[in-house]
Amino acid sequence: PTLDPVSDLIVAVGQTVSFTLGLSDQDLSDINYTSPDALVIDGLPTGASIAWTTLRTQRVACRVTLTPTTSQRGTYRVNIQGQDIRGGKTIAQMKRFVP
Repeated sequence: PTLDPVSDLIVAVGQTVSFTLGLSDQDLSDINYTSPDALVIDGLPTGASIAWTTLRTQRVACRVTLTPTTSQRGTYRVNIQGQDIRGGKTIAQMKRFVP
């Protein structure tokens, strides 16, 4: 499986930001999009929302939306992990900065 490229975010307090995270599998190892392990995102702040936008056997994607508060200032690591039904895994990390 392959995660879409991710990049670090700089988000001001009170600013709403949205970004897409996606996972594809081109070698025909299907992704079980009903499994909670297909695309796992750790490190999102309280109040962040995830809306699934694509659910197919070779692609899953979601739109993440967040608006940081003053208590969420700092640097955070967001870990993203994707997995196909044969156990293939891929991991990425992005940083979220709230000045």
